[in-house]
Amino acid sequence: DPTDGSCTNQALSAGSQCADTPAQWCDADGGCTLDCLQANDCPPSLSACETPRCDAEGSCGTDFVSAGTPCDATGVCNGSGACVECVDADDCADDGNSCTKAVCNAGVCSATPLANGVTCLISGTQEAGLCDGGTCVDVCSGVVCDDGNPCTVDSGCDDGVCSATNVTPGDRGECANGLFCTASQTCSECAIRSNCDTGNPCTDSDCRADNTCAPEEALTEDRPTNSCLPDNARSACIEGACQPMAPEDLAEIALVVGPSAGDTNTLQGEVSRPYGDAQDGILVSVQGGAPIIRRRLEVRVRCEQGTALLIVPGLLPRSCTTQTETFNFTLFPGDEGSVGLTATVEGLVKWEVSAEVTACFNLDGSSIPCV
Repeated sequence: DPTDGSCTNQALSAGSQCADTPAQWCDADGGCTLDCLQANDCPPSLSACETPRCDAEGSCGTDFVSAGTPCDATGVCNGSGACVECVDADDCADDGNSCTKAVCNAGVCSATPLANGVTCLISGTQEAGLCDGGTCVDVCSGVVCDDGNPCTVDSGCDDGVCSATNVTPGDRGECANGLFCTASQTCSECAIRSNCDTGNPCTDSDCRADNTCAPEEALTEDRPTNSCLPDNARSACIEGACQPMAPEDLAEIALVVGPSAGDTNTLQGEVSRPYGDAQDGILVSVQGGAPIIRRRLEVRVRCEQGTALLIVPGLLPRSCTTQTETFNFTLFPGDEGSVGLTATVEGLVKWEVSAEVTACFNLDGSSIPCV
């Protein structure tokens, strides 16, 4: 002090650095007590999840980084100053297994298996599977598709579901004891008419609504068959049995006409062929006359009742009806003076056949009197 020559200490202003190691600063009372004036004056944190803090009293402290803040390449801050693998399951990397679930426990990631039977995708494919012990397996693995129904055909397993197609009604499928599959996929005696076929061409049976065959019925005149023998020989069904028809069973109509022009002759009669496969011959012949003369014949056929089919060599078949069908023939020498027609008859037919010599010719084609 200049006045008395005494020495006194003058306080430095607050915030002045008063020490170097460790660094300190003056407080407002002139004491060297402050460790910091701001956070940068504090020592750096040793953890990426902590930050230095300078409090109001000039003391250094530490603040924790918010939980979930990344702290290194794979870790996150846990909010308590530590850098950990995870805070919750969302921080855990996907392990690529659709049958596990990520779990975060005490900052450590782990995987726990999903419940068995949960749908999943098989690794490396886009095929659906089911979880089994934490592994996605083929949903059809080990699945045996067999519904046990002999009237379905198992189509296999698809996405864990077995499917099957129905056997066509009337087919046997896998029915035992000669039974057939029905529309309701059950085995029964029949499903369609042909299932009731016993192999007898002279009987018939139908499949009833309850999938059983009706009693066999013998074929009658109203249900004809052309031939019941396997070699197509002439035969007919009689009282439910196939019987051969001998040639002598076939009728023949013999009509004789005189040799002169205008000579006519007519025959009438009836024939019954209930099975529609017998053929009746119509033989028209000229009696007498010079054998070297060619004669023209007009043959007329009429059916008053029933149905017959007239078959004439060289012509298309014609139906025999109440309208007269007319045929012209020329008899050449060597024809032995006759021409023939055949009639296929079904049912009872009443017929009339007439013939007339209409003209005679020499071998050169010139017309001559018929003698």
